Order: sequence, then C-alpha cells, then structure tokens
Amino acid sequence: MEWWQAEGGRRRPGDPPGWTRPWRTGFLAAFVLSFSFLLAQGQPSLSKTAMYNITIFTEPPVALEGQTVNLTLKYNAANFAFCNWYRGTDVKENLIVTFYLPPINGNTTGPSYTGREVAGFGCSLFINNLHLNDSGTYVVTMNGPSVHGKGDVKIQVLGAVLKVTVTGPSHVVENQPVTFRCSSLGFNVSYSWLKGGQPIEAGGNFLVENNNLTLLSTSRSDATSYTCSGQNSFSANNSEPHRLEIFYGPEHPVISPLQRVYNEHSTLNLFCSAVSNPPAKFSWYLNGELLQQHNDSHLTQRLTLKNAGNYTCKVTNVETGLSNTAILEISIREAINHISIRDPGKVVENSTTYLNCTASGFNVSYYWLKGNQKLQAGGHISLSSNGQNLSLSRTSRQDSGVYTCSGINSFSNNSANYTLNVFYGPDAPVISPGGQFYAEGSNLTLSCQADSNPPANYTWSFKNSTHSGGIYQLFRLSSANNGTYTCEASNNETKLSQSKVQPICVLEKLSKPILWPSNSLVAENARFTLNCSTSSSSTVKVTWSKDSKPFPTNVEFDHENRTLTLRKFQQPDAGTYTCTAKHLLGAATSNPSILTLAYGPRSAQLNRTGTIEEPLGSELVLQCSAESVPRAKFEWFFNNTVNNGTEDTLNVHLKDWEDEGNYTCQAMNPFTTHTTSASVYVKLTDESAIQPRMSVAAIAGTTIGSVAGVVLCVIVVYVIWTKVSCWKKEQHASNGNIPSAPGHNQATDTKSKLGEEDIQYSTLAFNTKTASQPLSKSPRPLDSGIIYSEIKKK
Repeated sequence: MEWWQAEGGRRRPGDPPGWTRPWRTGFLAAFVLSFSFLLAQGQPSLSKTAMYNITIFTEPPVALEGQTVNLTLKYNAANFAFCNWYRGTDVKENLIVTFYLPPINGNTTGPSYTGREVAGFGCSLFINNLHLNDSGTYVVTMNGPSVHGKGDVKIQVLGAVLKVTVTGPSHVVENQPVTFRCSSLGFNVSYSWLKGGQPIEAGGNFLVENNNLTLLSTSRSDATSYTCSGQNSFSANNSEPHRLEIFYGPEHPVISPLQRVYNEHSTLNLFCSAVSNPPAKFSWYLNGELLQQHNDSHLTQRLTLKNAGNYTCKVTNVETGLSNTAILEISIREAINHISIRDPGKVVENSTTYLNCTASGFNVSYYWLKGNQKLQAGGHISLSSNGQNLSLSRTSRQDSGVYTCSGINSFSNNSANYTLNVFYGPDAPVISPGGQFYAEGSNLTLSCQADSNPPANYTWSFKNSTHSGGIYQLFRLSSANNGTYTCEASNNETKLSQSKVQPICVLEKLSKPILWPSNSLVAENARFTLNCSTSSSSTVKVTWSKDSKPFPTNVEFDHENRTLTLRKFQQPDAGTYTCTAKHLLGAATSNPSILTLAYGPRSAQLNRTGTIEEPLGSELVLQCSAESVPRAKFEWFFNNTVNNGTEDTLNVHLKDWEDEGNYTCQAMNPFTTHTTSASVYVKLTDESAIQPRMSVAAIAGTTIGSVAGVVLCVIVVYVIWTKVSCWKKEQHASNGNIPSAPGHNQATDTKSKLGEEDIQYSTLAFNTKTASQPLSKSPRPLDSGIIYSEIKKK
C-alpha cells in the first residue's frame, strides 16, 4: 500500500486546487483512528452509529473512451474522517483508493488502482483516459466517529470508432457479383461506403445491408478503391482504401500492320493487341504451326519464300479463361538472286570482248559499271535492250578493270563482278639509269622495263654474252665494260617483242685531292702558293673555295687551276681553303688547308709605366703583353743587362738599393723575329730614413761639431797612416782606385795614379735619427751630412 506524503502541504498532480496533505499529522491521525476503530469493533457498541446514503454525481454524464470522468459526492454529515472508493463491491480486493479528510490529509491506493485514478476534494474521484473496461459500478464508503455512509453509481464507457477494416475479394471477373464487409471497434457504430472517394447511394447495382456492400454485377468501370466509414454519436473513422480489380477480356485481337505483301530479304514485324485485364498471353502460328515467339510481336528478319502463309495471333486471359484469335495472310515476292557474268575467255588488245549477265528474280533489269562509273552505249561499247549483254569492240588496255553487272527490280538488287584482263605489249623498253658515263670501280645496275600484260620476259645482250631478267648488274666497272648493251622484251601471250640499246662509258674514279701545305703561318705581305694534287685528266676540273666565299682579287691560278698563288698575304686572306675536283660523274673535295697570318709583336705594354716608387724590401710584379701571332716570347732586362725572366711576368724582390733602375720587357715573334719593348724606371724608397725637422740652432751646432770632428779625424788618420804604410803597401797595390760606396761608414783604400802617393779617404756619414730609432738593414747613403776628405802627397 502506498502513502502520499506531502510535507508542507504540497499538492499531488491531478488533485483539485487547494487540496494539501501534511503527511506527519495525517499519518499519526490515521494510525490513532484506525486503532480506535478496530478497538470499537471488538467491544459492544456504547452508542448507536448513524447511517447515511451518499449521492454520487458523474461529470460529464456520458463517459467516453479516452476522456476523463469526475465522480463527486453529496452528503450531510460533517464528521466523516475518511472515505474508500471501490470498483464493483466494497471488498478489500476492489479497493481503489482511501482518502483522509481534513484535518488529516492524505490517501493510500488499493489493489484496483490503475494509476489513472486521482482522489479529489471532498472525496471526489477523477478517472483519466477512460477504457472500455472501466465500465461498471463504483462504490464509495465514508466513516467517522458514530457515522457511516455509503453510495454507488454505474458508469457505462462508450467506445470511439476504431480499426475500421474492409474485407472482401481484391479482384473479380467482369459481370460477376462481389461483396465487401466492414468491421470496427466502438459503441453503436453505423457504416457508409465510398467508391473512389465518392459516397455510394444504395440502389441500382449497389446493395447496402448493415455493414455489407454488394455489387450485383461488376463492370470494368467498377475497378477502383472502396472505403468504409464508421461513425457513432461522438466519433468517426475510415478504413484503408480497398482496391478492387476487374478481370475482363480478351476482346478480338488486332494484327498490325495490315500489309500483306513483303519482299524477300525484307523484315516482317507483326504486332498483336487485345483489350484484356490482366494483359493477355500471346501465341503465334504460321500455317497452323506454333512459332517460338510468345509475346505481342513477331519478328522475322530476311524473309524467304518459306515465310509466306497465314499468321495467327491467339490471345488468352488466364484469369477469365477466355481466348480469341486473328489471322493475317502474308505473301512474299522473290528478290534477285544467283547473278553471274559469263567468262569471255582470253582477251587480247584490239579484239572484241563479250560479257553476258544472268540472274534469277522477279522482273529483273540490268545495268553495268566499270569501277564506280556507269557504262552507257556508245563508242566501242554496245548494250542489249535490257542491258543484260555488254560488248567491247577493239578492246584496249584501258578496258582492263572490274566490271559489275547489277540486277534490279522494284524492291531488290544484286550484283556480280568480273575482272577483265586485257593482254597487250610489250611497248618500247626503257633502260634505267639512262646515263652514259659511270665511275671506274663503281657498281652499276641496269633495269629494263616495258609496259606489258602479262609482264614481259627480258634478255640482255652485250658483245657475245646474254643475260636473262629485267636487271643486269655490273660490279667494279672498268674500261672492259665500255660498249653497247641491248635489252629485248617479249610477251608470251601476244607473241610480240621489242628492244632498246644503251651505250656505257666508264670514267676513272676521282680520288680525294690533296691540298698542300695543309696548315701554314704566312708572314704579312708575303707571296704564298697552294697546290691541289688530283687527276691530270682534261675531263677533271678544279675549283677553289675559301670559307665558302669568293676569292679576293689578288689570287692567281695556274696549271689548269691546280695551283693557287696569293701575291701579298693580308689578314683577309687568312682562312680555310679547299679545292674540289669535278667531272661528269661527281666531285671530290680536298682536305682543308688553314692559312694564318703571322704578324707582330705590336706595341709591347707593361702593367705599370713611367717612374714608379717602391719601398725597399717590397715585391715588384711587372706584366708584359704584346699583340702577336704566333704568341710572342718575352725577355727581361735590368739596366740593359739580360735578366733571367722569360715569361710575360717578372717578379723581383727589391731587397737592395742596387735593385733600383730601369726594367725593360722585350717581346719577340718567333716566326717573324720582330721585336718590340717597353720600360719602366723603379725608384726605391726607405720609409725608416725619413728625418724629422730640426731647428736652426740645432743645425748650426751640428755643423760646427761635424767640422771639428772631421779635422780631428784627419789628424788621427794621418798619424796612423804614416805608421802602418809599410805593411799595407802590398795590400794597396792589389786594390783599384774605387770610391767609397755611398751610404757606408767605412774607409776604403785606393791605389794612386802614377807619380802620386796614395792617401786614405775618410767618409763620415751622419745620421740625424735619434738613438732610439733602429738602423735599416741596408741603409741608403745620405747626401747631406757627408764630408769627403782627400789628401794627396806629390
């Protein structure tokens, strides 16, 4: 048993508005009340219980399937505590719901509760979504202290019209009756019928009885959909359309087309139709024999005479069991067949030729074609009246070809071919090649041809020998092959023959000329000669070419053009020369001779010019160039002295002051031995020898000190010289009179001239650099600050 518990007075869905159930209070009150009631039942009644009749009202008065009904109560007592609703009798098994009245609110459900029942205000009962089985008696009991009430009401649930269904045959043979039955669910249902969506009125061919519809005699127009409509006072519904098909026929079949005459080899295509439902089955018969085709058409391709006769179409309806037939007579006209041309036998040119054509068929006429051209009577062509015979007078070779005889009637044609082969010839033979002159050592193939049918037989004659065949081959021709060659052509069919003569002359074979010299350097303005070595025969001509261009005007030819002389060779004369030897049979070209103009050297140039300054210890790189053909050779000079360099580039390490001077490049053409040169002067500089500027006082002091020092040095030198002159005498004799090298702080002895005594030179060099500046490795002599002193004794 379920309890409805609603804390705070919440309303259950479906309850009447304002109806609440505080569950704690209701539960306690129900428990106390139930206990008191049970206790009272077990003891003798202390007071008399009042009995009441309860009136039950239904809203709405008529209960409809699927709708809602509300059962409400009317009673006078005010002290009822709870009420019970039952379906049927008021026994526990039929209990639907128990409802507790205020102040104890709530309800419990019983075994007959379906979930569609809801207790309402004042013990009313709502039943939702009524079912047909909800029909019956409903009992309510109400109890309270010393009071008891009871009431009942009977409910009849009226069903809506549902599941309207039509039963009956789906097809019937025409003119037969048919009956449809309509059924449905619902209360007090009445029926009506629709044909193709239109209402059916009873009478005539329609009989309507209750829920049945009868068509007394069906026709093909009754084939449509039938619908049953069920309705009662509060609902209506229709069935699904019920399709009725009427079987009828077949009616008399019709064969088309109605054409009765056909040409042989044409196509017969007959169609048979008949009104029938379902569609009829077809069978075809020819002269009573069943044919293989079983549809509404009969097709015969390429009719023959055997296909003529009576064609029967039989139609059958498998539902009605009826059949019907139609007959069409067909006749066939014979097409043209078996056409042929009689062979006229052997045909020789200028004879008369007869061609005869025959064919079988209906009303045949003839015409002739040669190739694709229709022949007409005239000239040497004659035709019979119906064109069956063709004659050619004075047949020529042009009459050879394919002749076609065509037979024709109103509906067919046929043709036959004959190839006419006219024998003729031979005509005058033609020998190829037709030339008379041929090269010695070459091969020659002579071909003899003559127009002839059949092809001619050929025989060659040369001197006392013969050769058969149209081809005559000669290998490695020589003077022995000189002479006259005769070709004779003959025809075995015409018994005719003709001949042709061909003279042959063998010329010597040209070898490749030799042009010499092959490659040469030619000096400018020089006279130069080229020689072309080839056959000296007068039939051989020599021509010259230079770079495929005409020769300049300064060219001389000699010895029958076999020598070419260039008088003053210039640059335009340089190029590639060839000579070509020619005669009637061909030409041969010599090897090429390449002439190159030798000139130069012109205007030697150095990469540096004039006077150049280079630091002492640096690398000097000089590059020399000169225009020259062939390439110039180079030689280098330093101060007019030959240097070891022979390339166009000179590399010099300027390590000493002696490397200062004039550097010269000389270019020489090894072919012309002409030379040209270019020079540059190299001046060396010492960056470390640059002295700082001195004041006037410093210069004066330095000068005075220098003079005093010189005087003192002269005195000291003289004293020393007088003491050691004896042992140095031999040494002085071996030395020349060489002045001291500039830039060196040293004394050098020189030998005096005859009649003079030697005196030693003293050279003083003053360096104005400070003591902290190092001296260069090879210092350059200074012009200032140097005093020479010379003492001579006579």
